[in-house]
Amino acid sequence: MKMKYLSIVILIVLVASPLAAQQVRFDALEKDLGDIKPLGSASAEYVVYNDGPGTLLLADPKPSCGCTATILDRHELAPGDSAVIGVRFHAAPGMMGPMSKTIAVRARENGGERHIGTLRVRVRIVGSVIYEPGMLRFECVIGDTATLELTLKSRSDHPARIENLSASLLAYVDTTEGNTYHAETVQTRPFTDFDLRILEQEIPPGDSTTVILTVRPLAKGQINGSLRIPIPDGELRVPVVGVVLRTRAP
Repeated sequence: MKMKYLSIVILIVLVASPLAAQQVRFDALEKDLGDIKPLGSASAEYVVYNDGPGTLLLADPKPSCGCTATILDRHELAPGDSAVIGVRFHAAPGMMGPMSKTIAVRARENGGERHIGTLRVRVRIVGSVIYEPGMLRFECVIGDTATLELTLKSRSDHPARIENLSASLLAYVDTTEGNTYHAETVQTRPFTDFDLRILEQEIPPGDSTTVILTVRPLAKGQINGSLRIPIPDGELRVPVVGVVLRTRAP
């Protein structure tokens, strides 16, 4: 009687998980496409292996956004077979800096699809001008003047002229006492009490200039947003993150 029950249990497990023994392997889950120019493209190939005892039916891979395209060279893999997933990233207008995109890989089974892996590609879109640091951060108290500096470096053989800089900043104001931040009491409003200037509008080849952002916060909370810096072959978006305290800690 015990052997009979054991056979039933094994049968139930096998029926409930028809592909439990299916083994899927990738040559890599993440690949770096390196540096590309604005509006440029880069490609990579991933290999998926069927190491299991049954046939593997692959669905078309699904990229996370329209700037990434994929092509699968074969959908049906017998045991021991492999397939190539081609991935091509194309930089859309306005894209700049480091990018990370994912591709979902799924198998067809029982009339549906099952997720079997997530691939990732990383790429850096580098224009004629680069910047550092990667983010402008500050911490101050109400009434302080915070001065932040950003260095723009030319990577071009021609002079790069920088015009029409702008900043889009929001203040997340907390009117409660003390320095503790209470998210439930936050009021969001545009932050306009700042100055933005560049020391030299034209950057000679291989040279650099400095962008200066000066903020004068008048309320406790946070100030977040970004700088918009048009460059000859695209646009830089530089994150700005600030914390404003009511008083300095003793």
